[in-house]
Amino acid sequence: MNNKQAILAITGSDGTGGSGVQADIRCISELGGTVTSVVTSITVQNTLGIQEFYDLPATIVRKQIEAIFNDLQPQIVKIGLIRRIDVVATIVPLCTIVLEPSDLPSAIRKHGQANQLSAALAYYLSCGENTNEAMLHARSYLSQFPKGYTEDSSRSGELYNLFLDAVDRFHHLYSDVAFYAEQLGVSARYLGQVTRHVANRSPKSIIDERITEDISAMLDTNKPLKEIARLLGFSSQAHLSRYYKKQTGKAPSEVRKR
Repeated sequence: MNNKQAILAITGSDGTGGSGVQADIRCISELGGTVTSVVTSITVQNTLGIQEFYDLPATIVRKQIEAIFNDLQPQIVKIGLIRRIDVVATIVPLCTIVLEPSDLPSAIRKHGQANQLSAALAYYLSCGENTNEAMLHARSYLSQFPKGYTEDSSRSGELYNLFLDAVDRFHHLYSDVAFYAEQLGVSARYLGQVTRHVANRSPKSIIDERITEDISAMLDTNKPLKEIARLLGFSSQAHLSRYYKKQTGKAPSEVRKR
């Protein structure tokens, strides 16, 4: 992938480095891209969350964009945190993005989601790939991370990612939170506080979701239910059936027939 085009990231600043322009620069640079940036908001935050926003005026955002375009002429624009409608209205004509005025509030709500995916997508587009190819490669890049992986650079974020790694490795053997807490060297109560802080979910719900996904995938094969139960660490086929129905509201046999 030669002749990469410069990428412009327009987003907020996150002093912790877990998201925002810092995360965009890190992700795109790690992939081998060239990235420039325009800051829309400055946050007062730490690893526990955001305490305050300072949104830069639309005129300042516009001047940043014009300075970058006049010199470096980026061809790919990746948009993140934008909290003001006048800033969105400023960005749209400068970046040749088509949005109806009625779409602006929706655009503000949607910016910043899937930060890693959009940064990776921007990189592959900068390599000259079409949208479908770039999305395929971006999703492939993200597949190296466990589901729900966070860029949070705090101790909580680090522990949460280690928990996801452990669930990925051991969910077919262990479904109790205590096992994972012991592996990570923390109490089950603290692990619960971490997962709720980072993902607003309990550790048990994350474990159950991973196990349920495996059961669903195996139901699409010709493996007997008894064999699936054995492979996933259930004591019996009946145990697996009760568990799956509790999680999904459907019996495995019902799903398999469909």
